[in-house]
Amino acid sequence: MGICSNIQAPVFNNTFRAHVVRYIPDTQELLLAIEFKMEKGWYIRDHSDSAIGTPLNIRSVGAAVQKVFYPESVEEIEMLADQEIKYGGFYAHNYIAVLLTKPKNQFLISVVGGMCSDICIPVKCNISLHLDTSKYFVDEGILYKITGIMNQ
Repeated sequence: MGICSNIQAPVFNNTFRAHVVRYIPDTQELLLAIEFKMEKGWYIRDHSDSAIGTPLNIRSVGAAVQKVFYPESVEEIEMLADQEIKYGGFYAHNYIAVLLTKPKNQFLISVVGGMCSDICIPVKCNISLHLDTSKYFVDEGILYKITGIMNQ
């Protein structure tokens, strides 16, 4: 497991954790789960929303991101003057599943996005992970938690 240690605002430390869920050496496929726990009143901006704030984005150095599976977001509607603004977000405790290929023994996952409450704060979090690429690995507990997200 890797923990984000470089978030600028101290209130967000330990918000993101990355778990190696499954690695298959023959296909060089790696499944990660990025876990996030939000403080009450805060949410992470939805990846598909461009109305306001910074949408969530997952990148990697040392592995190729093939697909990102996001949990279902909660849609919010606010009025700004006489204009309706719709946006989505992820609240509380949840997971994002990330399918990668060809990981190196050590690689970096970068989570970039906006964390919002009354204001939105841009956040970039780098998580360094180590993997023995010669062995099959599976974490059944985390795999169970992200299966629903991957089947949406």
